[in-house]
Amino acid sequence: MRQKLTISAARRRRRSQAGFTLVEILVVITIIGLIMALVGPRVLNYLGESKAKAAKIQIESFSSALDLYYLDLGRYPNSNEGLAALTRSNNAPGWNGPYLRGGVVPNDPWGHSYLYRSPGVLAIIGMLAAIILPAIPRATTRAKLESYAVETAALLKADRSAALRRQIQVATQVDAEARSIRSGVTGRTIRLPNDVSVEAMLASRCADRRAGRSIDFFPSGMSCGGVIALARPGMGFEVRVNWLTGGVDIVPKKLL
Repeated sequence: MRQKLTISAARRRRRSQAGFTLVEILVVITIIGLIMALVGPRVLNYLGESKAKAAKIQIESFSSALDLYYLDLGRYPNSNEGLAALTRSNNAPGWNGPYLRGGVVPNDPWGHSYLYRSPGVLAIIGMLAAIILPAIPRATTRAKLESYAVETAALLKADRSAALRRQIQVATQVDAEARSIRSGVTGRTIRLPNDVSVEAMLASRCADRRAGRSIDFFPSGMSCGGVIALARPGMGFEVRVNWLTGGVDIVPKKLL
């Protein structure tokens, strides 16, 4: 009897020490595959969107830096000088850089160099495949609307930077009816298409004078503030200027 009990205990120990069966392994692999099928695309989309947003932020910083370069030298860099002109002077009279943080031109989030063509064309090698579409839509897309918001924010930031650097008051002109925003320093104008509605919420008075058609920046960097709303059916963005600090932010809006 004792021998039978010993054999039975030994068998139980062997079973507990045995590995997974083929069926158990297949079940685990199937579960992992289902999880990856559900979660994987979302993770990849999130990573792609994060890189695209990082690229937009970089392009916005390039735009501000180029405007500051223009203020100091009276021109934009030519194609041969490229974006490197923002980080080294090459003995150019009036150069007061570097105009980019860190003094270097960063690569795009995909690890490629930015291409600069004068006047004012920036492209990302890594995004070429994403922007080649089988047909060009007539209506303003969400991506295009967002690019207008980024461009508007960059113009406002450049005017604020000019006010700080030159210690002057700068007024960015906003004409909602004409769908245009004009820099108070360089005169560069952003013109929006007819299918984009533009609303401006501006201070009626600023620094003891009547305003209502501009966003003013002071030598301290402060501002009377304002909001420029760009919208299309079902989508919109607000470019907000803080009334105290003069900081510029972009806020997406969901419209009915």
